[in-house]
Amino acid sequence: MAKLSATLEEICAAPDEDFKDGPLLDANVGQLLQKLQRLVREEKNPPGPDELVETLSKRFRELNTFFLQSPVDAVGQSPAETEDSRLVDIFVSGGRASKTPQIEFRRFLAERSLARNYHSWNPTRLDSMIKTKSFSLPTTSHRSIRAFARTYFGQYRGREQAVLEAVTCGLRYLAVEAVNAFASLILAFARQLVKSMTLQDIMKAFEKPALGPVITLMANRHSWINEVLICYDLQCRSCLVPGRLTDFWMESH
Repeated sequence: MAKLSATLEEICAAPDEDFKDGPLLDANVGQLLQKLQRLVREEKNPPGPDELVETLSKRFRELNTFFLQSPVDAVGQSPAETEDSRLVDIFVSGGRASKTPQIEFRRFLAERSLARNYHSWNPTRLDSMIKTKSFSLPTTSHRSIRAFARTYFGQYRGREQAVLEAVTCGLRYLAVEAVNAFASLILAFARQLVKSMTLQDIMKAFEKPALGPVITLMANRHSWINEVLICYDLQCRSCLVPGRLTDFWMESH
């Protein structure tokens, strides 16, 4: 029920101005109710390995074409010069019903990067996930993800919740990466499933023969993957505003 609790916490933390107008109130309540209904269904019937295999297998040709690009073309251009571009990547992806592979990939890279920053700030959470082979996080207010978001992204109005969700998802990617460094990148194209699956089920999916071609594709792209990560990190570093966030980025990369 952790996701339901997080959603209820989001409702309680919403500023008053978000609900001051009648039409806006109706829209927000409707969206939140839909989200709660979806989370209830996911809690009762979480997706399993077969659903992840089916989703990625259906997109094999599309992904194969995408990963044959040069690292620079795969990453694309940074969407912002005055704001941390990772936040823009997250909002661009979240605001579009139809997403290109590059938009999905940049969101994955953004969430992974933010999770790495958080891990440098508080390594105990990811270390615990890797040690226990579980996505479950210890409940604590000390150096929590919310505290991290507030400390380093508080200057961006309305961004703290997005950072919290991004870090939470990014930690999942990093936990998978600790087990299978190559295969973790393909999770960029099944984000909604990854958010609801267990680490064990994701690893079971990687062992399915039907996903073999996708796993092999990534295993043969070691240098490509490294170049992609370097390219994206350089983009983000060049877009950071001066101050403690920039200093923190330099310390953690």
